[in-house]
Amino acid sequence: MPRIRLIAASDDYLLEERLDAAVAEVSAELGGVEPEVQGSDATPESVATELVSPSLFAAERLLVVPDAREWLGAPPPAGFKQGDETALDAGPLLEVIAGGVPDGMALVMGAWCGRKPGGTLVEAIDSAGSFLWIPLPPRPKPWEDAILSDQQFYFFRGLIVFVMKTVCARIKEEVIVVECNAVAACLPTCLIHRESQTILLGIVSDGKPRGPAS
Repeated sequence: MPRIRLIAASDDYLLEERLDAAVAEVSAELGGVEPEVQGSDATPESVATELVSPSLFAAERLLVVPDAREWLGAPPPAGFKQGDETALDAGPLLEVIAGGVPDGMALVMGAWCGRKPGGTLVEAIDSAGSFLWIPLPPRPKPWEDAILSDQQFYFFRGLIVFVMKTVCARIKEEVIVVECNAVAACLPTCLIHRESQTILLGIVSDGKPRGPAS
């Protein structure tokens, strides 16, 4: 069983589903050890330190990094802008992986990114453990064939209207358009097509939010 795993995908749902399965599998192999989910402030150096620091209270440890995209230098998913991200030094983690992870230690990482990642860290993990890239399924995707009842449709529309009104009241008009595009990228196709995206409140008139076109 690979004790070092990296799972990457351009869809967050597919990533979460496969990551949960991998964590459960590795945990079972280690005797049901409780996964230690690393926080958003985790770095390759901090995880490397944890990997070579066996616990005094448990013979096995399973570290989980839900989203290590920035560690890989991979682009963000579609609909998200590339931020001012500072490149993280993967050297310490590469060194630990190359030297061999101590017995009883395991690491499972996920990465939500715009395309298949590459680079030295991905290659090291693929060599010492396993790397899985999950591409988007061909169209129509399972979630695009969903059919909403009138009740479900109006519920989701009301929810988006409420959220976007709040957004419009707090941020500038030019930012709202960006938020609108990001929301549209995440909505089920069946919901967008029903009103040709007029459901969204991202368009602002005279600085004031307006409801969806009737």
